[in-house]
Amino acid sequence: MAEFALKTDENELKAIWKTVFNDTEIFIDLYFKYYFAPNNTLIYRKQGKIVSMLFMIPYEFRFWGKTVQCYYLAGLATLPEFRRRGIMQYLLNFSNKIMKERNIPLAILIPANEKMYGFYQKFDFEQVFQSNDEIIPLENLIEQNNSLSESYAEFDKIYREKDFCIQKEFTDFQAIIEEWEYENRSPKTNVAGMAKLIAPHFLFNIFKQATGRFFKLNFEKNYEVILERKILTVNNRMLCRLIFGFRTSELSPEIAAIFPEHKPILNFMLE
Repeated sequence: MAEFALKTDENELKAIWKTVFNDTEIFIDLYFKYYFAPNNTLIYRKQGKIVSMLFMIPYEFRFWGKTVQCYYLAGLATLPEFRRRGIMQYLLNFSNKIMKERNIPLAILIPANEKMYGFYQKFDFEQVFQSNDEIIPLENLIEQNNSLSESYAEFDKIYREKDFCIQKEFTDFQAIIEEWEYENRSPKTNVAGMAKLIAPHFLFNIFKQATGRFFKLNFEKNYEVILERKILTVNNRMLCRLIFGFRTSELSPEIAAIFPEHKPILNFMLE
């Protein structure tokens, strides 16, 4: 059954993480040090054994000039012998329910590999973040400041006002720097990822207020967009792409003119 984790489940969850992702003990300990919160960790038990897990990490996200709450879904894992039974589907649906109950309007995740994009699309996630070679200036931030807090202040200046960007708190920056140091200061860049609109009308209203575009939503299952008589017909995935401005220049000129293209930022989520 699906439920929230307990603090006493930590070692069992670490073992699942090691089995599925094969990360080092140092990385796993670092992750759990900063991000394991039982009331934000969903698990699935069978006969008293945890066989699947999903972490929901709270962040703030800049969206059309506003700050909204989001959950970054991480560590989605099912033990190999329990896969293909719909368990992760159950946890994803459970997380969706929890986010609605907690008024979290947006979910973000990073697929483990290319084939997982198709899997998450079934749950209304859409790619809106693209990787690039822009190096995050961690080296300069650390070398040119006298303390970690001063380095974070400079880091925060870079990203705090950037639209379509997750906002990192000081503890996030600590975790990032610890991992970066452990990896011998390997360069960090922006990564590809997906998002899901948990509260589409709420987020669409923010878009409308920011742009002055006032039309109604009509949801359909097909992955296409139709605008007629100020009624926008879309599904949840396409709406996500539109209001994030992800590759909208590839759509019709009429739609691209309404939904300008942006380059949302998802930088080094301790993966």
